[in-house]
Amino acid sequence: MTCIDRYLEALRDELKVQFRSVDIERVVEEVESHLLATIDDAGAETEQDISAAVARFGSPAEVGRAYRKTGIRCIAANAASASGGRLESRDPLLRTPSTRASRLNLTDLMNLSQVFRNLVRNPGFAVVTIATLALGIAANAVILSVVNGVLLKPLPFPDADRLVRIYHSAPGLNVDMDDIGLSQSSYFYFRDAGVLEDLAIYNTGAANLSGGDDPQRVESVSVSHSFFDTLGVPPLMGRTFNESDEDPEAPAVVILSESLWRSNFGGRTDVIGETVLIDSESAEIVGVMPANLTFPERSTSLYEPMNLSRETRALGSLGIDSVGRLPSGLTVDAAGAQLAARLTNLTETFPDEPAAPILERAGFTAHAIDLQERMVGDVERTLWVLMGSVGFILLIACANVANVFLVRAEGREREMAIRSAMGAGRGRLAMGFLAESAVLGLLAGGVGLVLAYAGVRALVAFGPQGTPRIEEIGIDATVLGVTLLVSLLAGLLFGIIPTLRYNTSWLAAALKEGGRSNTTGRRRFRLRSVLVGAQVALALVLLVGSGLMVRSYGSLLAVDPGFDPDSVLTFRLALNANDYPGEEAPAQFIQRVIDSLEGMPGVTAVSAVSGLPLAGGASGQGYSIEDAPLGEGDLPPVHFFKYAAAGYFETMRIPLVAGRTFERTDHEERRNAVIVNESFARLYWPNEDPIGRRIQQGGAAQPNPEAWYSIVGVVGDVRDRQLENEPIAMVYNPLVAILREDEEGNRTSPGWGNNVRNPHFAVRTSGNPSSLAEPIRQRIWDLDPNLPIAGVRSMEEIVDEAMAQKSFTMMLLLVGSAGALLIGAVGIYGVISYLVAQQTREIGVRMALGARTGDICRMVLGRSLLITSIGMAFGVAGAWYLTRFMASLLFGINPLDPATFGAVIATLLVVASLAAYLPARRASRIDPLEALRQE
Repeated sequence: MTCIDRYLEALRDELKVQFRSVDIERVVEEVESHLLATIDDAGAETEQDISAAVARFGSPAEVGRAYRKTGIRCIAANAASASGGRLESRDPLLRTPSTRASRLNLTDLMNLSQVFRNLVRNPGFAVVTIATLALGIAANAVILSVVNGVLLKPLPFPDADRLVRIYHSAPGLNVDMDDIGLSQSSYFYFRDAGVLEDLAIYNTGAANLSGGDDPQRVESVSVSHSFFDTLGVPPLMGRTFNESDEDPEAPAVVILSESLWRSNFGGRTDVIGETVLIDSESAEIVGVMPANLTFPERSTSLYEPMNLSRETRALGSLGIDSVGRLPSGLTVDAAGAQLAARLTNLTETFPDEPAAPILERAGFTAHAIDLQERMVGDVERTLWVLMGSVGFILLIACANVANVFLVRAEGREREMAIRSAMGAGRGRLAMGFLAESAVLGLLAGGVGLVLAYAGVRALVAFGPQGTPRIEEIGIDATVLGVTLLVSLLAGLLFGIIPTLRYNTSWLAAALKEGGRSNTTGRRRFRLRSVLVGAQVALALVLLVGSGLMVRSYGSLLAVDPGFDPDSVLTFRLALNANDYPGEEAPAQFIQRVIDSLEGMPGVTAVSAVSGLPLAGGASGQGYSIEDAPLGEGDLPPVHFFKYAAAGYFETMRIPLVAGRTFERTDHEERRNAVIVNESFARLYWPNEDPIGRRIQQGGAAQPNPEAWYSIVGVVGDVRDRQLENEPIAMVYNPLVAILREDEEGNRTSPGWGNNVRNPHFAVRTSGNPSSLAEPIRQRIWDLDPNLPIAGVRSMEEIVDEAMAQKSFTMMLLLVGSAGALLIGAVGIYGVISYLVAQQTREIGVRMALGARTGDICRMVLGRSLLITSIGMAFGVAGAWYLTRFMASLLFGINPLDPATFGAVIATLLVVASLAAYLPARRASRIDPLEALRQE
């Protein structure tokens, strides 16, 4: 029986004599906690020192009399006096009651004030722990906010899970498109089919808003009257569209967005009924939509009714987007299957549609997809990859913090052993550590949330603006709750690791003289090495992922887009039919703009096109090839086409391969000239000269002999849609279509010149293109003061935007990998430093026996590289498995690229060597006599 046990037995006997009705065991437990604190404050370790401390505490009789006078507070004051007044700042772990009372005193264990005071006494430990963990938590919170806002949060519409998009596919068409929008005919057919509760179609575009100081180009959407009812969004003011508004002869009406209503009309409530000039036509304002309507684009400012007619034969005029609402209980797949079943016999369903037989042979069918899934698109896989990456960063941070906890726990092992010997159970010891780690985890979570808030704002401001639902990204209740839960779990995770070592054999060894034995040291080293190895493995996976993204980005940068984007300024105009009727007027105005800009200082070339590379604008159409006539039942080949003005290829520096480019007279005289790219020429005339061959749009089995276009030139391929996509066959038409005679002798156009109403201009400059933006704007307004200019940006910006998602993903992975590498290096340094400190005596003996400095360095570095190598072996296996999920994010690189794996392994080895160098050098300078004397 120890002196403490004898003291407590004597106290029980004294209390039984002095009191008749008192909870003796409770008093004994309280006295015991103060007694243990007094012993610890005195630094007593040996039995003799403990006996002296007990003697200073006061005899059992004195304690009994003190309790009779003022209760337990007097005992606490007596204990504080015996310990020099330091008792009030003791760790709550030292106030653990005896295990004779089997219950856990949670009030003592979770004394937060004591925990905080203890952390204040160890600021270095607290700061390192909170900072390391906060960075990992902040990274997770930032990406979680993006995942939640983009992928998990439902769309801001009633019963949003019932909203779908309807689209078509036609596998038999030789066009690289498996997602084709609706036509007017299919819209009316599906709306009447009874499968959907409601269906709407819409087209995004832009409109010229006039009447103010400067004309504005605003984003607009033309919609069917069912659009707002399908979404379930009522107007903020006024009304939505009705079916009569769709009539082409109906008075023009518009609906304003809430932002345009406030910015242009001051938020006046009497705006309903006013008229505005939209594309030089008066339109009545009939409604204002609420601010939460950000579909289909958050930048939408105007809603216009779409001109629709059931009598229009337009089954083949595909490409209109849609949104539908499912009836309650009907799944997306079931709706798609029912709609597809209604298109099994197009010629019978649409007997008057000339496109029906062609589409039927092409396997024309319908599909349905969840609207939110459609809006998210390809970004989903990227976000989950980033979510997994920041999860690895948090695990690395936890492993590093666990190592720090182990160091601190090892500094208190003698204390823990004494407390255990005095009766504290393993559960009480563990709960004390978990209380402290939980507090640290929550503090780190709070700091992490502050950092995450700033990170989310930076991501929304500087991240890819094409990210869907970017307006939904933020720190909401879901992100807040999950982050706090993760913080608590992370704290418990690194807090439980030190408690795993407190078993009976370890406690016994710690109490012995020389408790820092080799066996115990090896156990400590092994546990810490496992944690560092885990950090190395996780860091390797992150480094491989970021390395693959870097190489993929480099491959993308090396791609030749087919044009020169340097020093090119672009903008677009919209020429409405009221001011520029027919086809001659817009073409003539485009030429006037080109002529005006060509004379400006700093401008070296100017031209126009219906759609710039990497910015959209190409349309698809069936073609007839004179040298490859269609057989009975053959489907016409479908190719993309654009309209280009003279000088376009020279301005964009698209190389001329054969023939010539467009001349100004091709447009003015309506010559039947057409230019194709290399892919088109190789497809139909491999190893032959395509110049002089003839093609025409339409793909009719019996081509119109008056509508042939002659190929006058072949230009280089351009990566038109995405840099990572191979060039497609492309046809470039003149801005104005050739005329042909109808049966009555009237000269008419085939109607392919409408795209010239929305031309994109390219201006090549001799200096900084942005400096010419304002002078160009003034030149345009000199020609037409009511014509707004939209989309003013350099061609380099367009190319950068095409690479934005990949570059942003690469940067996030690189930042995360750099952090993981730094934390891993710190972990290796800490473990090797600990090993050197633990093996001071061994190193001294080795050096006393003749070991040289180089031998000691090699020994220490060898152990460091052993830990690193084992971690890397597991990391390579993990990377080999996980990087396969990145395949869709990569371009021109294999997910198992050996060069990337090799570079990452070499980097980790170098970092590990550098991290171990300082401890190794310190070990090699140990004085053997001093080391042996200390031991």
